[in-house]
Order: sequence, then C-alpha cells, then structure tokens
Amino acid sequence: MKVFLNTHKYCAAIFMCVLPLYANAPDRAFCEKILGENKRFIDFINPGVSNFAGEEHLKIFRSAALEHYKAHKEYLSGHYKETHAHIRESQKILKDLYLQVLNDYYQKDTRELLERNSAMIVETKDVRAAHFMRLGYRDLKVSEIYEGKGYNHNKHLYSTKIWFYIDAIKYARQAKRYAFLAIIESQTPYGEKDDFKQ
Repeated sequence: MKVFLNTHKYCAAIFMCVLPLYANAPDRAFCEKILGENKRFIDFINPGVSNFAGEEHLKIFRSAALEHYKAHKEYLSGHYKETHAHIRESQKILKDLYLQVLNDYYQKDTRELLERNSAMIVETKDVRAAHFMRLGYRDLKVSEIYEGKGYNHNKHLYSTKIWFYIDAIKYARQAKRYAFLAIIESQTPYGEKDDFKQ
C-alpha cells in the first residue's frame, strides 16, 4: 500500500510538470488557421515579387515559401508545435519582405509617376485629371500611414504587421491606378470623353 501511494504521488508530480507543456502547445485547429493565413500572405505578395523584384527578393520569398512547406509537412504529420515554429519563421521572413516590396516598388513607383506628371496635368487645367491626381496623392499618403502602423506595431506580432502592410500595398496600388487615370484623362481631347458623347 505504501509503495502504491509513493508511486501515485510520483506519477502525479510528473503529470503536474508535463501538463503546462501540453496546455501551451498549439492545437490542430489553431495550426490549420495560421497555415491558411500564411498561405494568403504568400499568395498576396507573389505577384509583386514575381513582377518587380530582383534576385535577392526572390531568394527571400523562396525561403519564406520553404518554411511554409515545412510547416504544412509537420502539420500533416501531427506535429503541431513544429508547425507553429515554421509558420513563425515564415512570417518573420515575410514581414521584412513585405516592407521592402512596399517601399522599393509600390510606393516608389507611384510617387515617381505622380510627381513626374503632376505639372503636366495641372497645365492642362483638366478638372477631372486634377481630381484623379489628388486622389492618387491621398491614397499614397494613406498607404504610408498603414506602413507606419505596421512598422511601429509589436515586433513579435508578425501576422498583424503583415496585415497592415497588405493594406498599405492595396492603397499604393489604388494610388497608381488614379495616377494612370489622371494621365489618360489629361491627354484625352474633350470631344472624345464619355461625358461629351450624347
């Protein structure tokens, strides 16, 4: 009886030590959620990297995609703790890649397009073209605000930073569309504009 009680206490002590490790381990549903989220991050940045980026950014993108692949492999094996670790590593790489692509391509190209054509658009005195140009500058500024929010957010919350960068890229893309609309509008003769066709 005494041996049984000692064994019982020993097992209880081991259980109490091991329990917090399992309590904090990520479960299947959580890993499935972050795998889906990370796939969205990779899919969203893929066109920007494929169309604009140089060899260095492509290499960084491949390393993030490789970490995602490893995470998916561990997930299918039922190793959820390792899945979470690979996803974290992938998002750590992606957050820096997002910021670089946003600064080096989306915002830079949009700013150059607006600044290079703004004087010409103002000289044409086309009201709609000037309006599109103002919308372009507005959305570029909003993009910079979202970039600042992402950059200044908690450094350990990688996915939240990436969501802010996604919003910044969306606004930068919209600003670029407005810049092209302003250029097209300023160079289209009044007679050919849809407003004047009856």
